[in-house]
Amino acid sequence: MAAYLSENPEVLFSHPKETNFFNTDHKEQELFKTLDEYLDFAFPNHKDAKLKGEGSVWYLFSELAVTNILSLKADAKFVVMLREPAELVYALHSTYLLGVMENEDDFEKAWRLQDQRSKSMALPPTCPEPKLLQYGKVGKLGTQVESLLNCVSDPKQIHFIIYDDFRNDTQAEYKKLLHFLGLNDDGRTDFSAINVAAKTKNKSLGKSISALTQNKALYRLKRSLGFKMGSGPMVKLLAKNRVIAKREALRPEFKSELRAYFKEDVKKLEALINRDLKSWYD
Repeated sequence: MAAYLSENPEVLFSHPKETNFFNTDHKEQELFKTLDEYLDFAFPNHKDAKLKGEGSVWYLFSELAVTNILSLKADAKFVVMLREPAELVYALHSTYLLGVMENEDDFEKAWRLQDQRSKSMALPPTCPEPKLLQYGKVGKLGTQVESLLNCVSDPKQIHFIIYDDFRNDTQAEYKKLLHFLGLNDDGRTDFSAINVAAKTKNKSLGKSISALTQNKALYRLKRSLGFKMGSGPMVKLLAKNRVIAKREALRPEFKSELRAYFKEDVKKLEALINRDLKSWYD
């Protein structure tokens, strides 16, 4: 959705998509040191934009991001896409493997490492923020949405999207979002899949490249020298080192375990957003 919205002529979308500027309780928040830096580099010519937006997925999980955002812009609008937690955390694990934030290939084993990792044990050396490896906590969307609603006084500032709806009728969900944001229909009809499931071809090469692309000091140096972010040779090499690969289905017993784990939290989410989500736990 962020990719589609970034091409809307009325929207100035941040570059990079995930700035992580407002989740100041997470260690990866190092790309921009000041508000002026954030605005000038993430949003060039931001003073002329009708609408500015970004897609930092960790703002919902963060304990500080929403209040930080509201302290800057009290009428900010929040777009929250919600996915079945069992599938969400499995997809997240795959994303971590691509970005070398996770070193356990088997998701079920990674899930069972949470207790150890909460005690700073068995942590991947390449993970900048250990709390993001707490898959169970990350997947408790009901708790996170409850926190969001407690911070934002006007519910009209929040737009929820169910991932299943987005996948089944992307154009309809895109138009609903445009209406929420007060934007004109830009006539978009191309909704090609973005960020499809993939895996790394050469893990050693992927680890080395990711270490360079995720180096915050190097990022700031390149930015200060005027290099365009996100399109350099390292990023292209990283893409070449990936191959499209459909995730294997979770072991049925393990998926049932995950659904049982998240069941009460999903029920909380159902009540908060007034939506039947029984298919996520039954």
